Parts: sequence; C-alpha cells; structure tokens
Amino acid sequence: MAAAKTSLFQFPFPFPVDVGKGKPFHIKWWTRKRCPSLFLRRIRAQGAVTVRELNGISFPSQTEADLQRDSISLLNERIRRDHSKRDSSSSRPSMDSEEADKYIQLVKEQQQRGLQKLKGDRTEGTTGGAFSYKVDPYTLRSGDYVVHKKVGIGRFVGIKFDVPKDSSQPIEYVFIEYADGMAKLPVKQASRMLYRYNLPNETKKPRTLSKLNDTSAWEKRRIKGKVAIQKMVVDLMELYLHRLKQRRPPYPKTPGMAEFASQFPYQPTPDQKQAFMDVEKDLTERENPMDRLICGDVGFGKTEVALRAIFCVVSAGKQAMVLAPTIVLAKQHFDVISERFSTYPSIKVGLLSRFQV
Repeated sequence: MAAAKTSLFQFPFPFPVDVGKGKPFHIKWWTRKRCPSLFLRRIRAQGAVTVRELNGISFPSQTEADLQRDSISLLNERIRRDHSKRDSSSSRPSMDSEEADKYIQLVKEQQQRGLQKLKGDRTEGTTGGAFSYKVDPYTLRSGDYVVHKKVGIGRFVGIKFDVPKDSSQPIEYVFIEYADGMAKLPVKQASRMLYRYNLPNETKKPRTLSKLNDTSAWEKRRIKGKVAIQKMVVDLMELYLHRLKQRRPPYPKTPGMAEFASQFPYQPTPDQKQAFMDVEKDLTERENPMDRLICGDVGFGKTEVALRAIFCVVSAGKQAMVLAPTIVLAKQHFDVISERFSTYPSIKVGLLSRFQV
C-alpha cells in the first residue's frame, strides 16, 4: 500500500488546447488527379472533390513572462502571503514556509509542463514513461477520430505514398476526412500536429467534424476550452487557499492510540507505517483540517489507516463518519469497525443506510 497526497491539477483533455496565438496557416489545394487511387473512390462517394495539404503551420510561442503573469501564479503569491501572515501571527503554523515553497514550485513545474504539452513542444529528457498527447500516425486505424491543432476534429482515413508538388520522390501522407473535404499532411508533420480525440479506452464520438473552409468554429471552441480549463484550475486553487484558512485545534496524542495500534493483528508494511505517521501528523500537529488521499490495492490495509484516524478523533470527544458507495460495502465496514472497537465500550458504532435508520 502506498500513501500519497492528492495530485495537484493534473487534468486529462479529450482534445488538445493551444495556449498561444498562432499565425495564419496556408492551405494548398490538391486536385483529384493527384489523390491516391486507393482513397479517390471514397472521396467521390462522399461528394468531396478536393484534397488539401496542410503545410506552413507555425507553432505558437509563449514567453517566460507570460507564464509568470497568469492567474495561477497570482494565486501562488496569495498563498505565500497567507502563509507569511500565519507564520507571524501564530506560534504553530499549519504549514511552514518550506512546505509552502515546495508546493508553489510543484504547481509551477506542473503548469509549465502542461503548457508545453498543450503547445506540442518536444521536451527533452521526458521519454521515460512520460504521458504524451501526441499520436503516432502508424498506430491509427481507419475511422479513428483525430484532432489537428489548427483545423480541428477529423476522421483518420489512412496513410498512402504520394508525390509532392515540388518533388519527384514520393513520400507518405496521412489522409484525414473533414466535414467539407479531405486533407493530407506528411507523416512527420502529422506526428507533431495530430492528437487523438479520445482518451485511452474511450470510444466517444464527436458531435460533428470540423470544416476546412471555416476554422473559426474550431478557434472559438479552442478558446472556450482554454478559458474553461483555466477557470477550473483557478477554482481549485481558490478552494485550496480557502482550505488553508480553515482552522481547528490539533487533536491530542493519547496513550490509548499506541494501545489501539498494538491490537492490529498483522505486521504493517513500510508504506502502511508511513501512512500511519503522515495521518497522525496531520491530526495532531496541524491546525487545519486534514486533506489526504490514501491509495493502495485491495487488502493492503487502507481501512486500518482510517480506523486509527477515527480512534484519534473519537478519543478527543468528536464523531467520525465512514462513507461507503454501496450498502453491502457499508455493512462490511460496519462489521470490521465493530470488531476493531469491541474492546472500547465507550465508543459506539452504528450503521446508517436505507435499510437501517
């Protein structure tokens, strides 16, 4: 079992969001005579008469000053000021300045990595298992939905060799179907500009395909998505800032906590021991409410971590509640908790569901 704090602001997106202001790109027209015969029949059947080659697309850039002047950075400064005031007014701060600096640095690093991903930049040294929004064109299957950064949502048709206009040597092109025609772009460019529409293991279809003749609709959708994501991040930061301002007295450490822990019939794992210490520190040494996520596989002892936290709270005369998603699981937890607290008659354990009131 592993103990970990909640990950900060890692958001998967169903389509890429461009955070910069790109320059207009140029579309070259290709007649049917230059289309591969393999796809010509499909193009005719769908009523499309042209295939366009997407070239001359510029990558937007964003300066360091722009990254530092956004709403997230301003909220980081507010959090820093809040901690500074707390450090000067309280002899027992809920988070010291070193922890605040680590948090702010973590958010800034994640923010910059996310912006680089969304811009399609190649980040050196991140090949070791790092998640990428880009797609390998050779892994696409006919009918898969893809997103071009500048054009929008299209349907992948296939990969075919074709002779460029300014060369006699054929190269591979990726053919993409849009609402009003077919587009093609070189495979090397496609690996930089195309993204999967769906997240892994998802099969959701887009409502409509984008149009080659009118990219303004995609631009509006892209800007709307960018604003929505920024608002979500700012709202989460505001929520975190609000949580920092919530105060409560630390729970006292009692001799009964060690006695309760000694009654655990199994040998704790190293990660479980670390989780015990982290939760106990949150409850007994901090002045703001605990906000911690415990992750672990089934049977690795997450419930015991929760039970020790419950014991610490109820020993101070407070109440604790365990929420379960189903009645069956609630009954199982009730049985486990009742047995675990059976030697403490002063602690009452109850079950509340639509069958028990």
